[in-house]
Amino acid sequence: MARTVLAVDDNKTYLETFQRLFTFKGYTIITALNPNNALDTIKKAGGLIDLLLTDLDMPELSGDRLIEEAHRVAPDTKYILHTARTEDIVQPILKRLKAGGVDVVYLHKPAGLNDMVSVVESLIGTAT
Repeated sequence: MARTVLAVDDNKTYLETFQRLFTFKGYTIITALNPNNALDTIKKAGGLIDLLLTDLDMPELSGDRLIEEAHRVAPDTKYILHTARTEDIVQPILKRLKAGGVDVVYLHKPAGLNDMVSVVESLIGTAT
């Protein structure tokens, strides 16, 4: 059974790249430009999303808040925070999330495609 990745970013170019990359690697990929739509998808999926890959800075709901909300309804989902923010800004956010029981991997944007695939595979395994 294919693994499912939900990618959330307000930049359509990133989502198109993720769509091509993860489809090529055999994953089922769902994309969302809007974090609230992504949260609705997670709630409706009933725990079938293996990985949430999200940007940090988005309108309406930040990526860290999206991860917190997603974790409440899908605690087994794995999380990647993919952001151009520097580590000094991201580390306190990661610390807060981890203190709340959420394990999150930080990838600096733009991450190389091979790095992205390696991290995804380390978290949820290969697609098949």
